[in-house]
Amino acid sequence: MSEPKTKGVLYLVATPIGNLQDITFRAISVLQEADWILAEDTRVTGKLLAKYEISTKMISYHKFNLKRQNKTVLSFLESGNRIALVSDAGTPIVSDPGYELVNLAIDLGCDVVPIPGACAFLSAYMASGFGNEGFYFVGFCTKFDKKLLEIDVPLIFYEAPHRIISFLKKLLDFFGDRKVVIARELTKLHETFYRGNLADFVGNSDGLMIKGEFVVIIDGCKDEASYDDAFILRELQKEIDKGLSHKEAIKQICLNFELKKNRVYSLSLQLK
Repeated sequence: MSEPKTKGVLYLVATPIGNLQDITFRAISVLQEADWILAEDTRVTGKLLAKYEISTKMISYHKFNLKRQNKTVLSFLESGNRIALVSDAGTPIVSDPGYELVNLAIDLGCDVVPIPGACAFLSAYMASGFGNEGFYFVGFCTKFDKKLLEIDVPLIFYEAPHRIISFLKKLLDFFGDRKVVIARELTKLHETFYRGNLADFVGNSDGLMIKGEFVVIIDGCKDEASYDDAFILRELQKEIDKGLSHKEAIKQICLNFELKKNRVYSLSLQLK
């Protein structure tokens, strides 16, 4: 009687987010012993493999080809291969392709093994000073859901350098002037943390170096008492300047900051 076929293993391997020394011994061992490495960009991963003298063959695996590549990878797993999935930097699946493959591997009966390591948003959060009572990871975000306004823990976003200034303005317009920590070039030579309020950077972005990937962390929502009258008046005026009527502006501010209508209406009389 023939031996039952052994299913392969899918490893999810965290790689450095900048400094190539930020990789675990276990990650190096898994990459060395894997039959194939799925790399988002083989040129980027190739530099890491060269540094640690890893000769494992790579397969290009990114959002534009994953549908096709999933079939190939599943056939490898069915044949008992050990597959290591990496992203260009940091922890796989976090704002990167691969979750579909994870589910397919699970359905196939394969072991899915996480190999932890560097993660950009966790690194930024550790040094943010926002406390340790939790956070809400959003990642890359092009459209804000109103539910985000209700979250009372820090919100964490990713953003690219060419969009960072417009993104900060969108944050200010949507969330109001909240406390913010902006981290760039994490673990690299020019790692920088900028701290202040959103309005500080939207009104004066000259001191913000527009280079490298960004992690942006803003404070969660506060109770109504935390919004002073001057802040509400500024937000009202912004909405009116956009072309809204006083009535529409009042409604919008109440929605944005969960404020009582009577308070906002009373303040709005100062603008007439």
